[in-house]
Amino acid sequence: MTRHSSFMSSDLHEQASRLLDQLGRGLRWPMLLLGVLLVISTAWSGWHEFIRHATSDRMRAVSGQIEHFSARIVRRAEAGLPSGPGIMVEQLELEFSARYEFAGRGYQASRYSLAHGNRFTPGSPEAQAMSEVIAAWTPGGRISLWVDPEQPALAVIDKRVSPEDSLPVALLTALGGLLTLGLAWRGFRTRSPCTSK
Repeated sequence: MTRHSSFMSSDLHEQASRLLDQLGRGLRWPMLLLGVLLVISTAWSGWHEFIRHATSDRMRAVSGQIEHFSARIVRRAEAGLPSGPGIMVEQLELEFSARYEFAGRGYQASRYSLAHGNRFTPGSPEAQAMSEVIAAWTPGGRISLWVDPEQPALAVIDKRVSPEDSLPVALLTALGGLLTLGLAWRGFRTRSPCTSK
């Protein structure tokens, strides 16, 4: 029984290996391109995430005065397939301005979130948190802002950087890129039966 199961396991391993070789040979260039794009995308996102974290860590709290604000649901087009139209999605958009002072100079804030700006998915935790905050706003009222001392013109109400699932998504993207590159490399190294003679 052990010898039979070992033979079956070896046979399955050989079939899987041949399938990966065929897949790698047939799609090695597209997979190489896809793998490179995934790795570059992960690196680019990671760099921006690092910059946002650094900015968030050095921000200081100041008091500001609300000038005006409004929140509305808008429909925006997001890119669809290359041969098809964009997809219309709903977003909760906040428009506001608030005056504040930092180091003796006056500035105007118009950005709510350090990570998401002023656009949110309706019903998301970020949108709900934003709605709860602005429910207490009145023109002329005071609000708390976070200011970047190195860029005093940058002030936000919510300096949190990213949702909790951003790191797992980035890791999965990086892993997918590395696996795709590995499969492409396997395709370049493996010769087809016709050319191996």
